[in-house]
Amino acid sequence: MSETLLLQHTLLFSAAALALLLLRPLLRHLGGASAQYLGWLALPMVLASPALPRPAAASLPVPYSVQFEALARLEAPQALTAAAPAGRPWLA
Repeated sequence: MSETLLLQHTLLFSAAALALLLLRPLLRHLGGASAQYLGWLALPMVLASPALPRPAAASLPVPYSVQFEALARLEAPQALTAAAPAGRPWLA
């Protein structure tokens, strides 16, 4: 595991623990001690989250880029290139 990934997971776990500590009075007021205990289940879930599989990157269809590459490979007909003025190649 790289150092940056370890640092990210450490910061994530620390933020979850700090949020849980700050929300303790609210959880106790809203749901009693059982809600407060259930809140602690968030920390093992945060610890297990790096083990979950990551979603595969979606590959988007690229028909336009393929068409542009095909058009770039085409050469102008000889009649058009011969008829273009020497100083104005954009007219070809």
